[in-house]
Amino acid sequence: MTTIDSIYQEMQRIAPLALAESWDNPGLLVDCGGEVSRVLVTLDITPEVVEEAARKGCGLIVSHHPVIFSPLKKLSGQDVAFQLVKSGISAICMHTNLDAAEGGVNEVLAGIFGMREMEAFAEGCGRVGSIEPITVPELAKRAQKELASRCNQPFNGPAVQIKFADTGKTVRRLAVISGAGGSLFEDAIARGADCLLTGEANHHHAIDAKRLGLSLIAAGHYATEFPVTAAVAEKLRREEKGGILGNVLAGNPDVAASVARTVLGTMSQEQKDQLLVQLVTKNREKLLDKGNRAARSRGIGVQLCDVAVRKL
Repeated sequence: MTTIDSIYQEMQRIAPLALAESWDNPGLLVDCGGEVSRVLVTLDITPEVVEEAARKGCGLIVSHHPVIFSPLKKLSGQDVAFQLVKSGISAICMHTNLDAAEGGVNEVLAGIFGMREMEAFAEGCGRVGSIEPITVPELAKRAQKELASRCNQPFNGPAVQIKFADTGKTVRRLAVISGAGGSLFEDAIARGADCLLTGEANHHHAIDAKRLGLSLIAAGHYATEFPVTAAVAEKLRREEKGGILGNVLAGNPDVAASVARTVLGTMSQEQKDQLLVQLVTKNREKLLDKGNRAARSRGIGVQLCDVAVRKL
């Protein structure tokens, strides 16, 4: 068990409130107090999400989009905030601060496409950097495949629908900004991008971007932001050393596997190598014991005295 406040403090380390836009409303927006042992991480808090959290015994929901955004003048049973309080479920919402944070929404999105030499743009929210050369149609196809594998699958239709405007220029420098980032195409041009990949862009954004020499891919608001939920869940689980979300993940191998795939998919090879070294170092005694038991079972008269990782 852990307190709502301790999780909130950890979320502020992950996504400092100072990074939020002035118009935003991130924070601990519904505080029912007490301790929790299970947490649900989501993109949006809807009535269905509240029901799921209650059904799974989650006393806290961590979401990207704020459950309270505009000032409330009244509350009724149809309001999600009311439903949360009625169910005794607290809500922490990290919005534009999570967009801009290190390891946040846009760094996860950039990592999916193997972005190197990553830099912030669009007042810190977006990321721009180098990728392996690729055509816009190929990049759009890759975006659909990679994002769909990290999103919940709908009952009908594709998980991700892609639209794009192609200048015909090979993409070597990519800008990404999740959600409704189409209006920021001029910021991407100013940073030398060949293409802007975002969630939403209107007709005029696409026309103007192409006219100015920038290709544009719109991959969906949900699809460009949802992958961060697995990364946040993993960070909370790791920080709590198996607590908080550890109970949920340990009891659900499919969820744990999905989290692992998403997190590894955002890592560079160097980061994966570092993680492997950390895992081996942390589990040295277990690995030695397992190796020696395997050797004895095969009648091998050799005892392991150390383990190491070497890059081949």
